[in-house]
Amino acid sequence: MTVGDRARYAVGPGTDPLALTVVGTYRARDPIDWYWSGQGGTALYGTAETVLAGSGFADARLDALLPAGLFADPGRMDATLDRLHRQQFAYSSGAAELYTHLADDGRAVRRGVQLATAELLVVALLAFTVTARYAAEARRFDVARMALHGTARSRMLILVAGEGALPLLAGIALGGFAWRYPPLAVGSVAAGGLGAIIIADWRTISTPVQRLLQSGTPHGSPRGGATLDIAALALAGAAVFQAVSLHGRPDAGFGLEAFVPVLLALATAVLLSRLLLPLAARAGHAAAVTSDSDSRLGTGIGVLLLARRGAVHRLVPLLAAGSCLFAVAVQDWVAADEARADRATIAVGAERVLTVDTGDQERLLAAVRAADQTGTRAMAVVQSVGPDGRPVLAVDSARLAAVAGISPAAAARLHPPAPAPLTVTGTALRLDATADAPGVSVVVGLVAAGTGEKVTAVFPAGTSTVDVPQCRRGCRMTTVELAGVRTTVTIRQLSADGAVAVPGGVFGDPARWRTSLGDTVPSVSPTHPDGALVLTALPPGKAASTDPKVYVVDTPVPLPALVTGRFVAVGDEHNLATVRPFGEAVVPISPSPYAVLPRVGADGTIVDLEYAARLAGTAVPGDRQQVWLAPHAPQSIVDDLRAAGLRVVAEDSTAAAHRRLDGYGPAAALRYGLLAGALALLLAAGAFGVAGATQRPDTDAQLLALRVQGAPARVVRAAGFVAATAPAVAAVLIGLLSAVVARLLAAAPVDPFADGWSVLPPPTGPAAVPLAAGAAAAALCFAAVALLTARTKV
Repeated sequence: MTVGDRARYAVGPGTDPLALTVVGTYRARDPIDWYWSGQGGTALYGTAETVLAGSGFADARLDALLPAGLFADPGRMDATLDRLHRQQFAYSSGAAELYTHLADDGRAVRRGVQLATAELLVVALLAFTVTARYAAEARRFDVARMALHGTARSRMLILVAGEGALPLLAGIALGGFAWRYPPLAVGSVAAGGLGAIIIADWRTISTPVQRLLQSGTPHGSPRGGATLDIAALALAGAAVFQAVSLHGRPDAGFGLEAFVPVLLALATAVLLSRLLLPLAARAGHAAAVTSDSDSRLGTGIGVLLLARRGAVHRLVPLLAAGSCLFAVAVQDWVAADEARADRATIAVGAERVLTVDTGDQERLLAAVRAADQTGTRAMAVVQSVGPDGRPVLAVDSARLAAVAGISPAAAARLHPPAPAPLTVTGTALRLDATADAPGVSVVVGLVAAGTGEKVTAVFPAGTSTVDVPQCRRGCRMTTVELAGVRTTVTIRQLSADGAVAVPGGVFGDPARWRTSLGDTVPSVSPTHPDGALVLTALPPGKAASTDPKVYVVDTPVPLPALVTGRFVAVGDEHNLATVRPFGEAVVPISPSPYAVLPRVGADGTIVDLEYAARLAGTAVPGDRQQVWLAPHAPQSIVDDLRAAGLRVVAEDSTAAAHRRLDGYGPAAALRYGLLAGALALLLAAGAFGVAGATQRPDTDAQLLALRVQGAPARVVRAAGFVAATAPAVAAVLIGLLSAVVARLLAAAPVDPFADGWSVLPPPTGPAAVPLAAGAAAAALCFAAVALLTARTKV
């Protein structure tokens, strides 16, 4: 209809039709959008007076948008909906479901941030403890001098502890303010760091002066160190037990199972340090005594120097925990990012998707084929939603493999051989037909080749000719119907420009003609005597929907379909499974199961667009017509589509969908986890640097003594390098091993999606490349620190 047309419209049963004048037309930009999909068909818009004129009453509907603040306050949300109910409004709202999704998203963020923060706090407190220990050892000569001068221990504690406490507290306060950490977390870190400094300095102050003045580093109490080691092993064992008890899903709780990576790294490093250091010392001594090469001699001396350090068994667990935490964070991020990429690909369907406005499947199909004659860059798609809410896609299946990545064998199943279409080429069409009564016409439906334009040729009964210029380059015959009085018409032949296009043998072949499918009742009966098509109009019945057409059979029936998920076959009268590819028309199908399909995911149906359009007829409001573009499609293809007559109204892509998923809660939580892992790595590296700097004077003195005793310079330098880098090498290997075991025991504590999307299984187990990348980054970080601290004056 166009502006100025007149129409009559009945508001309801038993009402007088309204005389309406069309003053404007519209077309929905996105027919499956939330507003248009609920219209149930084409909506007529008029004033309230016009609507009330038909029956005197009407149902009023108000579309209200709730303010965003309601979704942050469930109490306000419930009160608002309850107020509408008390005012006797019959309302339907998706607010509760949306609030649930938002709450799940927020829960994922909170859990991920809290867990990453807690793991970071563990590493931070350990780093403060190790740093304070090494710093206290560096100040032992100052403490000895103060003790010799008779300074009270409390005054000494204030002097030496204040040197490290003031910058520590200032840094924690500034970092907490900048990153907006909760006061409890900031206070916990400050208290732990201050306690570590005080304990380390008090141990130094309590050490006898003669031990402080020794050139070697004084060792602490073995009983206290053993207690800490046993505690670390016990916590790691409890965490592993809880993770195994939860069957690898740490998101089921928030106990020690969530800290498996960091606790496992700590425990493994503690255990291996205690066991291997004595063995390493013996091996180093043997190498130093019996070695006949400078490299082995330097390595042996370096191992001996390392074994003499009192706090090395504290440094290695810290470095292992930092490297393990960062490697696990990298893996979790990469795995979730791959899952988001997979979901974006399935949700969008192709690399780029253009939503277009044509109003007709045949036009869409013809326009896309004209714009992409290679058949590999663009594909026509019509998306609709069935009565059960499951998506149904009709695609140009010959292009499905190239554009959407479906296997060629599966795509080929959608378009098996079918009877050849009846084509008519010419501008003057002649139909030989006779009628049993005057006042009847034969209406032939055609589709123009190349454009998809629907053409109607109306032939009065008898032998008559009709001009159809649209068929100059060919038309495909689709339907034949009777118009006018109810009678019987015999059709014998159709010619185009004097040549026979459809002979009597085709009209008389019952295999080439059918009546309507599905719930629609035919109002005409076809028979085929003596090489002709005889159409007999049936008397009107009580059926709500009738169809006067007879259709050309040029498609397979039932229609092949790829189906996923819980496909429920809605049978027709022949017990054939059916779908509604264009919202209303019922099409019988022969389903073939498939695991996951683009756009429909794990619960939907895909059929061939060309065959479905021939079987189901015209699109209905609610169908979304699209053009899917292959990854290698050039930008010029969009201009070619516009030139072919398509109007692009929206565009989406897998990259855009991926960015949208990156903005949801789980992705934000994992990004924070990656940041927390990097901070943990930097804290460990900082403590490593402090340890190297504080031990450098003792190391230089020992290496100088070796040089004076005749050791070659290259041996001395090799020994210093081994002593500086061996803890980092061991820690990175332990951290990598712990990360692998941690992900074997338990999956990532934050799922990639808060809404439970499970079309593809979530990633589980260790991933070699991300873990290796994380470990390599940790190794480079520690190596840079080690090289700076390994420079000797010898």
